[in-house]
Amino acid sequence: MALFGAGFWCGFIVLDCATYFLLILVLLVRMDMLQANIYKTLFVGIGAFAALAVFYEGHLVDWKAGGILSAGSIAGGFIGARMAQMANAKIWVFRLLVTVILLEVVHLGIKYLYGIV
Repeated sequence: MALFGAGFWCGFIVLDCATYFLLILVLLVRMDMLQANIYKTLFVGIGAFAALAVFYEGHLVDWKAGGILSAGSIAGGFIGARMAQMANAKIWVFRLLVTVILLEVVHLGIKYLYGIV
């Protein structure tokens, strides 16, 4: 059910869906971090391709901005995949994942309570 919820979120809102996929796969499914990252990338890629098809059909794709974004994503994916294979990567990725999620919760709480961006 958690993966279905994250998949729905990915298709509908997109925001932070990769983080949620990774969190669910590691903590609930008990998948190895490296393997979870592979599945997370696959899930997000499928959702992105589906959205691209819909936006392309509606002539709403900004190819220049998308190309720049894709180049950054490819570079980050390449570096991230290389780093994920390092000896202590599991520990640091888990710590970073928990830190990012906690910061997001704090940010949303501040924004909600005080209206500060």
